Amino acid sequence: MYIVDLKCRESASCAANRFYMPLDSEKLYVGWSNCCDYLLYLFFSLPPGLQMQHLRQAKLLLYRVPAIYGCLQSSGRDRLAGYSVYPLSVFFSPYGGAALCQGVLPDLGVGFWQDAAHCCTEVDVTSIVRAWIGGQTENKGLLVTGGWCAPLTTYASHQNGMEAIRPKLRLLFDVPCSARPLSLVDCEVKVEY
Repeated sequence: MYIVDLKCRESASCAANRFYMPLDSEKLYVGWSNCCDYLLYLFFSLPPGLQMQHLRQAKLLLYRVPAIYGCLQSSGRDRLAGYSVYPLSVFFSPYGGAALCQGVLPDLGVGFWQDAAHCCTEVDVTSIVRAWIGGQTENKGLLVTGGWCAPLTTYASHQNGMEAIRPKLRLLFDVPCSARPLSLVDCEVKVEY
């Protein structure tokens, strides 16, 4: 198996039911807190040249960080909480609020459980990445939402000071997936004046 980790190019959080307020740029929030439904936006650019037809699996990796100072939040009743990842059909704006939820493709959504006992959340987004590759939908990013009353969860953003815990899109391939250098590609060049 061959692995390619893609860096997150953009990430942001916003409250679905409030006006946009700038939040800590190193953290992303998703779930419910103080009557606010926080949404999380991520964008990954798929590089040209990867042999995507050999894609086995795509995983979204999100790393939990403390909301303020100290330890990660968890309680017995919130040990498992439901969230979803959707591909966006519209371009993201932090001022979109609740309208963002109407700009998702629900048929391609993927549900997942956040286990408070783990610091990293892995979400299988293979169906979403295959839809991008196959042209079923354009890659306009991902929107992560919490289920009804899902507790607020804090993840590292693409601007987090620790590069190792920034969001990643992990692509797993059955064969080596890197593009061959042009010096090895059979081609014929015809120059006309």
